[in-house]
Amino acid sequence: NAVQTPEALDGLKYLMSFIPAAIAALSIVVVFIYPLNKTRMAAINADLKERRENLQQNNS
Repeated sequence: NAVQTPEALDGLKYLMSFIPAAIAALSIVVVFIYPLNKTRMAAINADLKERRENLQQNNS
C-alpha cells in the first residue's frame, strides 16, 4: 500500500463529500422546479395512451 499525498487525500475527500452533496442539492432543486402536477400528469398519461394505441394500430 502506497502512502497517498495530501492532495490525493483532499481529492478523495471532495469526491466522497462535497461533490455528491452539490449534485444532490442540484437534484432537489430540479425536482421542485419541474412542473409535474395532477393536470400535467393527466396530460402525459393521455399522450402515452394515444401513442400506445397508435403503435398497436400500426403493428396490426
